Amino acid sequence: MNISDLGIVDHELCLAAARIITNLGDLNFRYCASANMVDCCPFFPAGYQKYGYGYSVGLECSNLLVQSLNQATAVDEFVHIFEDTMNIHFEKIQQICIDLQDDISDIYEYNGIDASIAPSINEDESIVLGINEFGFCKFGNPGSLSLINIITAAIKRLNVK
Repeated sequence: MNISDLGIVDHELCLAAARIITNLGDLNFRYCASANMVDCCPFFPAGYQKYGYGYSVGLECSNLLVQSLNQATAVDEFVHIFEDTMNIHFEKIQQICIDLQDDISDIYEYNGIDASIAPSINEDESIVLGINEFGFCKFGNPGSLSLINIITAAIKRLNVK
């Protein structure tokens, strides 16, 4: 999204992005309009870097969340399974980025991995269905925000940049 030198949002571009998203219907998961990205933010599918060149990795990993929920029978067990599962996969990806960094560090900077859980359009990777099947609570009912907070806290503890 373009912002003028005066820091004013271009409302025409905002409206154009809104029209595109509205017209895409279910396909709007494949389009992103973003604004106010912080420098070096690895948010997928949009990112921003003020100076130089860099790269980040964004993943759609709701399948790992759902698998972890399906393997656990209690919240504490889920947290351990989820963190271990995410770390196993993400540490491998991060190591590839670090190894690549040795070759391209004079041009590009590795800025990290966006470890947030992206919603999937595949039913077997549905965050809502995974939470409902876990049995702690039904999504949207009391307790679901607590579980989302637990998931968010686990993501923040991952061993990746």
